[in-house]
Amino acid sequence: MKRKEVTNSPPFPHGMTAAVASGVVGGQEFASLIPTALSPNFSSPPLSESSMGLDDKIVVMIDRLHGWQLRIAEQCLIQIPHGAFASLSIAFSYFETISQLCAGATSGGQSKEAFYDGIRIVFPELSPATKSSADQPPLNPDSVLVEELYNGFRNGLYHQSMTRRKTKIAEWYPWMIGLVLDRQLCLAISPDRAVFRRENMPNAYAFAAEAYSAYVGPLIVLNPYHFIPALLCHLATFEAELLDASNDAIRTCFEQAYDAMHAG
Repeated sequence: MKRKEVTNSPPFPHGMTAAVASGVVGGQEFASLIPTALSPNFSSPPLSESSMGLDDKIVVMIDRLHGWQLRIAEQCLIQIPHGAFASLSIAFSYFETISQLCAGATSGGQSKEAFYDGIRIVFPELSPATKSSADQPPLNPDSVLVEELYNGFRNGLYHQSMTRRKTKIAEWYPWMIGLVLDRQLCLAISPDRAVFRRENMPNAYAFAAEAYSAYVGPLIVLNPYHFIPALLCHLATFEAELLDASNDAIRTCFEQAYDAMHAG
């Protein structure tokens, strides 16, 4: 089974809604006639989740993340004026999903931990998390960045329909993500997901922090036109890793998480 480009055709028989509304179909007949959409290009039937092999599950999940999430986020960004907020709202759950698929289990209510792990899966050059609390802030710029992405972007977009204080969305920004501390750009992620720190920051990009020199920090600046393509790039890499039969560990974790997500 191969994933194809998303189509605009719904996976439901034409006219079924009218039949149900008229009372012709009801109860169990209704349930048996309507296929379950597993992703933009696959439904059950003809697929049966109980008999799907591992590679089938991989193709369905990748098709779902691509066609129902990241491609839609990309379209919002490119085709809709002022679509950046909607685009980011759609995309930011990607990190928690990837974290679960790599961990081999659902997050079990630990969404913050799953988000933190997912960020570091997508951006592996970030250093491991350092312990923080209300009385003790994060100990290094990497952890400040991850924490503010969670609080300012993820929580702000999900709970307030906008990003929170300490965040900026900037289409002109040369970096994908930048962290300003003490009026200086101290950590940045490039469009190709490489991580730069203050000691190895290219001089050509130093001007980016000057625009926010009034901010003592922390301040997170994010360019959605770099961010969404980077997630699409990661998804393509993740798909290739999963479909490589020699990657036993990641494939096993994926299947465990997939089955847990679809249990019950």
